[in-house]
Amino acid sequence: MHKQLDESGRKRRRRKKLSLAGVALAAVAAGAWALWSLIPYEIKNFLQPLVVTVHNESSGTIVLIESGLLMTDATDRIGKKVESGSSARFRPDLALSGEGAVYLRFTDARGRTSETGVCGYTEYLSGSSTVTITDGNAVVEEDCW
Repeated sequence: MHKQLDESGRKRRRRKKLSLAGVALAAVAAGAWALWSLIPYEIKNFLQPLVVTVHNESSGTIVLIESGLLMTDATDRIGKKVESGSSARFRPDLALSGEGAVYLRFTDARGRTSETGVCGYTEYLSGSSTVTITDGNAVVEEDCW
């Protein structure tokens, strides 16, 4: 009888320790999230790998998207079609040592290819860039590092 009570007491203590550990982990996670939310957007943008968002406001489908570093052979083909009225986000898979500039080349369904700079100067391939493609041109908003 005494042995049975001893084992059930151990089980209760073990459950209590596990639940306390769970509460502590949740508190740490909540604290980390709270600290992250206090960090200004500019710093978060600097810390993230370069993200390019393409908004297709043209009348046709974008069938091929390629990004690359100017003055190098580094390119990354993105296997996404962007229908008219749709958007796509991607992280160019590029490697940079030093400084450089990132371009975006896109081809529409009619075979017309255009190219625009999406990050005019970068040392870290970080930040973000938004490209809005219309029938006549491409407008770029860049915030890259």
